[in-house]
Amino acid sequence: MAESKLESALSYHRAGDLAAAEELYVKHLADKPDDSEALHLYGVLKHQAGRSADGRELVARAVAIAPQVAAYRANLGMIAAALGDNVAALDAFAAACTMQPELEAAVLALRAGCALAAGRFSLAAADYAQLAQAAPENVDAWRGLALARHAGGDPRGALPAYRRALDRRPDDLVAENGLGAALLETGNGGEALAVLERAAARARAPWGPLLANLGNARRAAGDLAGAIDALERAIACDPDNATTLSNLAAVFSEAGRLGDARKCGHRAVALAPDDTAARANLAACHFDAGSIGEAIAGWRALPDDRVAASNALYALNFRNGTSTADIIEASKRWAQRFTPSEAAIPVAASAASRDANRRLRIGFVSPDLRSHSVAWFLLPVLEAVDRSAFEIHAFAQLAIEDAITARLRTLFDRWCVTDGLDDDAMAAEIRNAGIDILVDLAGHTAGNRLGAFARRAAPVQLTWLGYPETTGMPSIGWRISDAIVEAPDLPSGPERALCLDGGHHCYRLPDGAPAIRERAAGPVVFGSFNNWPKHSPECLHLWAEIMSRVPGSRLILKNKAMADTDVRDAAAAFFSARGIGAERIEMLARIEDPLGHLALYGGIDIALDPFPYNGVTTTCEALSMGVPVMALEGATRAGRTAASILTHAECPELIARSPSAYAELAVALAGDRARIAAYRATLRARIQASALGNARLHAEALGTAFRSAWAAWCRENPAG
Repeated sequence: MAESKLESALSYHRAGDLAAAEELYVKHLADKPDDSEALHLYGVLKHQAGRSADGRELVARAVAIAPQVAAYRANLGMIAAALGDNVAALDAFAAACTMQPELEAAVLALRAGCALAAGRFSLAAADYAQLAQAAPENVDAWRGLALARHAGGDPRGALPAYRRALDRRPDDLVAENGLGAALLETGNGGEALAVLERAAARARAPWGPLLANLGNARRAAGDLAGAIDALERAIACDPDNATTLSNLAAVFSEAGRLGDARKCGHRAVALAPDDTAARANLAACHFDAGSIGEAIAGWRALPDDRVAASNALYALNFRNGTSTADIIEASKRWAQRFTPSEAAIPVAASAASRDANRRLRIGFVSPDLRSHSVAWFLLPVLEAVDRSAFEIHAFAQLAIEDAITARLRTLFDRWCVTDGLDDDAMAAEIRNAGIDILVDLAGHTAGNRLGAFARRAAPVQLTWLGYPETTGMPSIGWRISDAIVEAPDLPSGPERALCLDGGHHCYRLPDGAPAIRERAAGPVVFGSFNNWPKHSPECLHLWAEIMSRVPGSRLILKNKAMADTDVRDAAAAFFSARGIGAERIEMLARIEDPLGHLALYGGIDIALDPFPYNGVTTTCEALSMGVPVMALEGATRAGRTAASILTHAECPELIARSPSAYAELAVALAGDRARIAAYRATLRARIQASALGNARLHAEALGTAFRSAWAAWCRENPAG
């Protein structure tokens, strides 16, 4: 019996003679245009011949005629995948496998790739995991599994899959790049940097994603120049990548190149106006440049972003005229919007022993356990804390560690890196550690983990040190402070204040601090080494008035913003408009060497403390370097910190209660060279002997505060 045209066409098709097969398919369909099998086979041939769009149309006709045939749908999915229509491909595969489950093995690899490309990461991960389990030597399956888990928000789960892929294919740049990024996201910044540096060195040509991740890793390691280099090369590969532009803007801002930062930030937002991260980064650039109102407006324009809303709260403290009541109400709104409405104390906390005198487990939560002002204040206290009364745990929100981190590690009984843990996982980690008292050291500053506190990870939760104001969170019961900051007429947030008698800061100069240098005779030099956003227009106006009343006086401004030409020009113009010539203003960029930074205090006679947000570290540094600090006692907690420091340093005579009194005191001190010299000769020793410098007394006061909060919780939460 002679073969039919369709059978002959299929024979030629199978033999690879596509031209002969096509001729016969066409002839057959001319006679039988609705033959679903012929349409299907001809469609597959068209796809194989590089005419996939035509093939898709033919197979779709076959499916319409015979919707019950699973193979037609499977091949329709294959062709849709080839055309990049991943969603349609997945729909076709789903229908085919529902009709004929045994087809899944044939389409599994293709379906996994389509799911990954379509952003259906759970499906992609499940498919790639099945492929990897069936064939452990399948490198593509391991890499796909890693990419799917990573893109699906599980960088920690992606790590072993990346490593399996690289074990079998060490030169796979895609997997190596992914591994580096996942390591960075999970708090393994040192290893991430090594992986990405190695990958970049091996890459035969610049590759934007790899360079972008390398830039992020270098930034986390504090190598801002290296980060800028990598990110600029990434942008050269992909000039319109809004994410990379936004990251470069952030690094420029950290490096003090604020004009460049804002240009990059504006370009990122123009390219991706709906990109929340890009808009939040641009607001941060405005903040670093001292444009507080612009920064707050930018962050508030992102009402659903918890971090942006937290940043806006922080920035409120820098805006002159903002009251404590304003800050408290805004903080409460933040807590209502971004924290659980009913955060019940977990079972583990409820079961905690109510023994008020037992050894307590204290957990400190911070992104700043590194070379940072929070660490400098924490170090002497941890060294003096009573270990028989307290077991100390660190929950470090760190991607990269430094020498200060290494030093801090030795002071904790347990160290847990929380970078890469979401709020639920972090809260579980804290509960599993059996923490009795959890201490937030960040408040609404960068890198805070208030979300974990909202889940009531420990029975007693309090905030201290990193942020002067309320968190607004009912789940945080106490705020460690002092009686100067907590003025009787100041409204309070949800936290109860635990006031330490000796002030809530303890400062000690770093090892190797330079000796105090005598000042040569000459015009008085004022100075401020505070971050630029702290210098409100009202503050600078008062300083210009002081300088006009002290003939020949000079002012040194030192901070990262002074590296930017636009900021320097604007500052010079501000003072010039008030009669202070540019020759009287010296502007210095940030110095990375902490001892070199301290040595610069040797060129200052009087430090001027900014307002409404006072200096903290800089105030303690200046005093310890023999420089008296003139401060205004403000109307907010952030504006009363310097008054607290000066009171506990036994220098209350340097505190002014009004702007006019501030000017009078500064002018009078500038005219009294003998008094300035006396301060220079005695301040360091006075600080070391004062409550501000006495770590043992401070640790005892802090321990008493912990014990008081714990006893209160035991009374208020009886067992049973």
